[in-house]
Amino acid sequence: MPDHVHFVLEGLSEAADLRRLVGRWKQATGYWYARQCGRRLWMPGFADRVLRDGSSVMRAVKYVLSDPVRRGLAGTMFEFAFAGSDVFESQELREILDLEQA
Repeated sequence: MPDHVHFVLEGLSEAADLRRLVGRWKQATGYWYARQCGRRLWMPGFADRVLRDGSSVMRAVKYVLSDPVRRGLAGTMFEFAFAGSDVFESQELREILDLEQA
């Protein structure tokens, strides 16, 4: 997205710290961007939502992958260059999301 980013993240331990993760990620990417472009990248803060079951997680994944389509940046959810997953291959995501629609 030109003006925001979406992630679906899973904390794998009790010590998982979303605020720290987002802060470090924004710091690293913002530093690189500022050096390249001479201006700030991120606004302060972020919005989060706790997902408690598998179906709400897959709805969130579908929302995130569909956002570039809604904004006219891609024709389908898998055409957007920055869409992807560290957990699922593209074909697996397609199959899962097709099942969610049924």
